[in-house]
Amino acid sequence: MSFFKSTHRFLPFFAAFAMAASLPASAQEASLAAGSVMPLPNKCTDLTKWEVKKTPSISGGASASKAKVWGVFDVAFATRPDWLDELTVTYSVMLFKKDADKEKGEKNFHFFRTTVSYGDIPKDREHRAGVVLLPVALQRWGVPMGFAAQFTIDGEEVCPAYHKEAGLLEKRANDWWTADQIIAGPATEVHEGYLFDRAKSPFALVEPDSYLTSRAN
Repeated sequence: MSFFKSTHRFLPFFAAFAMAASLPASAQEASLAAGSVMPLPNKCTDLTKWEVKKTPSISGGASASKAKVWGVFDVAFATRPDWLDELTVTYSVMLFKKDADKEKGEKNFHFFRTTVSYGDIPKDREHRAGVVLLPVALQRWGVPMGFAAQFTIDGEEVCPAYHKEAGLLEKRANDWWTADQIIAGPATEVHEGYLFDRAKSPFALVEPDSYLTSRAN
């Protein structure tokens, strides 16, 4: 698979993000002077140690015995202006099915994408937002191998994408979510309607005040 060759051109940028996140508030705000949005390190999305997320109980108790497993993906980011009128985040997820039956036409890679708009965002050192992947997607098409979030304002990308990878995608960590040779390649199948805003899932009831609320469509 020659298309998994790595260039690592964003690694210095993310090293700077990690360093900025550990600085005092005043120094962190100064690091945002060149842009309005800065992704932050996020320990919740570690694809090398995938954390199983079961359907939360509406009553507040433990998950039911038949609770299903969801793909839950978060992003964390800081914003510089006093207010952002609107911020759009495009989320991409790649699953890997190790035991794909090639004779039946099954693919190893399965790609999902959705876009969510957030409005009236106040200046903050850490916002949180996210999406969920339906349990049936994990059941049919494997385990998460890649997650990326692109931040845009008025159609312009305002900072490098936040991303996490595991397995083969670690060798193409810089741009797999926009690379046609991967997304539209012979080993990948694209799916619609399985990845959607966290606020439209049972997880909307888990720490609701800790996450941005998307704008109604």
